[in-house]
Amino acid sequence: LNLLADISLTPSNYNVDMDLELNGADLYGLNFSAKRLRTQFSFNAVFEGKPENFELQSKLTDGTIVLDDQAYPMGGMELALRVLPDSTDFSIQSNVLNGFLQSNVSPGETYKGLSRHFNGYFLDSASLSKEQVSRLVNVEMDFTIPSTLLLQRVILPGLKEMEEGSIKMTFNEKESKLDGRVNFPYLSYSGAVLDSLDLNVLSDSANFDFDFGVMALSFGRLAIGPTYFSGEVLENQLYVNFNALHEEEVLANIDFDLGFGKDSMRLHVNPEGLIFNKLKWEVSDKNAFLLTEKKVSFEDFKFSRGEQLVAFGNDSGENSFDLNFNDFRLKTFTSLLNPEEVLAEGLVNGVIKIENPFGATGLQADLSVQDMALLKVPLGNLALEASGNDQKNYDFDLRIKDKGVDLDLTGGFVADPLGARLNLALDLNKFELDMLEGLTAGAINDGNGFISGKFKVGGSASEPIYSGNMSFNE
Repeated sequence: LNLLADISLTPSNYNVDMDLELNGADLYGLNFSAKRLRTQFSFNAVFEGKPENFELQSKLTDGTIVLDDQAYPMGGMELALRVLPDSTDFSIQSNVLNGFLQSNVSPGETYKGLSRHFNGYFLDSASLSKEQVSRLVNVEMDFTIPSTLLLQRVILPGLKEMEEGSIKMTFNEKESKLDGRVNFPYLSYSGAVLDSLDLNVLSDSANFDFDFGVMALSFGRLAIGPTYFSGEVLENQLYVNFNALHEEEVLANIDFDLGFGKDSMRLHVNPEGLIFNKLKWEVSDKNAFLLTEKKVSFEDFKFSRGEQLVAFGNDSGENSFDLNFNDFRLKTFTSLLNPEEVLAEGLVNGVIKIENPFGATGLQADLSVQDMALLKVPLGNLALEASGNDQKNYDFDLRIKDKGVDLDLTGGFVADPLGARLNLALDLNKFELDMLEGLTAGAINDGNGFISGKFKVGGSASEPIYSGNMSFNE
């Protein structure tokens, strides 16, 4: 290692000129990396100014990273950043990111200008008039993320394949114009495959329009087809359409609008064209969901089709809300995650009540799921009962019976803002091993017999502690 540096520090100005020749470093041996990485490179950096007003120029050359005895060239990297009260200029050329960002104000004022622009469509009181702003913001940004071996093998080792992605935006606050796009044509990462992700935002003084969509997203048993969000702002209301397709047929369609207050949000679902699992559903035109900092409330928020019903509600004055089910089929919603394979099914009846949702959350329930199955594997009938009368101490009883699983989870919990404190007993009376073939898509097969065990569950809901024993039975 060779380092040559010229440093001058005064209260009003910092000057640093540095040249570094790193002929070799074992990053794994130095505990800088959990991977067996070695590297070498030449690096030059010049910094002049103060943290709020400076210029930085840096250059990396002759860089190589060795991972598990395989060398990957880093290529050259040139980075320039200048931050002044009246401008921000950033540019980079490298094997990982290429592009630039330019603004006529500092980074902090750039963010404020973009916030004013977006808030102006929803919160009249939150946005300043242009006459009150000392310097209106102009921004131009254009970045690309190339597909390189360095990115795939070293930086993101789970990245199997990728086509070049891009992020672009132009913004003129004076004319209230913003044009932005995020595009990733193809990406395969850690078993997930994303095809054609595209986000577009276009706005001016009169309109705000956006669309977001993917052609396909798959991960394990999840297989989502063409799925799109599109929307516009009219009179401080955001109107959104969600649309999912399966083989050119509408799998789901939801039109809803959002209104924003300073500390609140109101959502309304349009009953026209409401579709779940390719079937028409109904909801009152007077439905509403209101979210504030400390409360959730619902008005006529009930979705039905024939005898099927899922309804949200709450009693006035109570810090709680209810979720009611009547003959509700689980596959109605799970079909969105894979319309060609039933991920979960069962007939749901009963009610769940969530108490104190923004604090020490409690649960009251009287719920059943008949003929519950995962991936077409019958698990049994589920029954859940939970009760409490002081919004602190609760009794809990969950049972699954009659098919491949025989399970009892009983006891209680104490509501706590940091996570419910658990005192539960889990009796796994039977888990038939031949179910694993269906649950693991054939990764485990020819199972016979069953598993049984008894466990104590303590700790908190966020950090549970298990203790007990398990046995395999013929």
